[in-house]
Amino acid sequence: MPRGAARALLLALATLACGRADTRRPELALRGTAPGETGGFLLLSERDTVVTEHYSRSPGHLRGRLVHGDGTRIDYDATLAPDESIVRLELSLWRPGAPLDSKPAQHSVTELRGPARDSLARTDQERGPERKVAAIVPVGAQPYLIPSIALAQQVLRRARRQGGASDTTSLPIVVLNGAAMPQRVRVHWLAGDSADVSVGGNHVRVGFDADGRVREGSDPALGMTLRRLGPER
Repeated sequence: MPRGAARALLLALATLACGRADTRRPELALRGTAPGETGGFLLLSERDTVVTEHYSRSPGHLRGRLVHGDGTRIDYDATLAPDESIVRLELSLWRPGAPLDSKPAQHSVTELRGPARDSLARTDQERGPERKVAAIVPVGAQPYLIPSIALAQQVLRRARRQGGASDTTSLPIVVLNGAAMPQRVRVHWLAGDSADVSVGGNHVRVGFDADGRVREGSDPALGMTLRRLGPER
């Protein structure tokens, strides 16, 4: 697998670095969130900020916002099934400097359909008419957007549910950046509330808190580190 493809998670995640973050820019409030678990992440490459992320989890939904270093922002709304899988993922993208109340420059909706959820249907709109894409994906595949940590955390929640008592779980994801690209994630649960996550031979160590939330991570090979932001509930 190409090195770039191995960057699909940080925690096996790697990144679409958009430049150094502007620390003068205030945090952006999430729109359409509901009471429940909230949190945030800071993803760093060496000493540069790649992206900040804030999310909110409520029954059946995971919503959040990514702000890249150049000011590009992406809102996501993931619909969750009882087994922790994502069955629908809506994405909206705004260009740097766009007003918060403006119409997104890009919008897409991805759904996993069928009894086995092996049929991917995606609708994209940027300018002009909608574009529709359909594809067959591995059974149980979960959509993922680089470099969201909260969506990666959902992959790990799904792996924990799927793996049961086993200390190693493997499950498919579909990376939505660009053309939908199936990958396979291997999660090896370690003692001390941590896990080794690998995609295409690239390994990342992830640490969890008592509630199973990602709190930190590192990928020395790619020079990536992850920090959890507070406060949260």
